[in-house]
Amino acid sequence: GSTSVYFLLMRMLRLLRIVRLFRLVKIVRPLYELAQGVLEALQGMFWVLVFLVMTLYTVAILCTRLIGKGDILTEEVLTTPAIQDIVAMFASVQDSMFTLFGA
Repeated sequence: GSTSVYFLLMRMLRLLRIVRLFRLVKIVRPLYELAQGVLEALQGMFWVLVFLVMTLYTVAILCTRLIGKGDILTEEVLTTPAIQDIVAMFASVQDSMFTLFGA
């Protein structure tokens, strides 16, 4: 009924406010340059994040293989309770990524 029309009208007014804000950013030159700079910085930050995730994933695979599967540890060391806890933290690639991210 009339309430849905009211909410639709309010939504349209909010959208008009956002459009006005974009017009203001284009009119005020320093504000436009600042917005452009932020957008360009976000592109760079995206690639830094991609590189960080790739590095974390690679090291997690290595740690899972060497620590989680026990390739680097001897049998006598694996019987120690503290070492067993550490091995459990690197049991899978997901566990290794979580452990490395928290470190």
